[in-house]
Amino acid sequence: DEGKYPEAEEALKEANDILDRMQGSARDMEAYVNHNLGEVYRKLGNYDEAVNYLNKSIEIVTDYYGKNSPAYVEDLSSLGRTYFNQNRFGLAEETIQKAIDIIKEGNAAENIIYYNLLSTMANIHQSNGKVSKGIELRKTSIEGFKNILGEKSFEYAYELHKLGKAYQALYDYKNAESYLMEGLK
Repeated sequence: DEGKYPEAEEALKEANDILDRMQGSARDMEAYVNHNLGEVYRKLGNYDEAVNYLNKSIEIVTDYYGKNSPAYVEDLSSLGRTYFNQNRFGLAEETIQKAIDIIKEGNAAENIIYYNLLSTMANIHQSNGKVSKGIELRKTSIEGFKNILGEKSFEYAYELHKLGKAYQALYDYKNAESYLMEGLK
């Protein structure tokens, strides 16, 4: 699904050029634009460009907000997903873990981003052959989505689906069926 990403790419590049000419007077906006360009490139499958723009955003965010800011966590999350898309599982795991650790310093139990990050980490582990570790994380994310969003939420149902698929990969069809069926409710 390519959507309007090429048009967004052009608009964001133009915004970035304007911000460059402003010579640092709008650093927070520059970080935001770089982050969005990174996301556009990730969704277009141009992962090297995505990494480039996300790292620019991380540099600015670190200077402007610090390493405990929501913007920093968001950049790490996007960068980790980009590394995952590149099959660079070690970097993906390390980057997502940094974001998880920052959120755990606060009230992770009530933070939906925390459970999204756990889901991403589960994907990383499962793709890297650590299916059991992925299942453990997926169960935690399922409980979080259930508690915060409820059993009727898409996120809860989708995590159940992914858990069922993980059990299917282990040839545990009884658990696979159970979680896939629960996700249909």
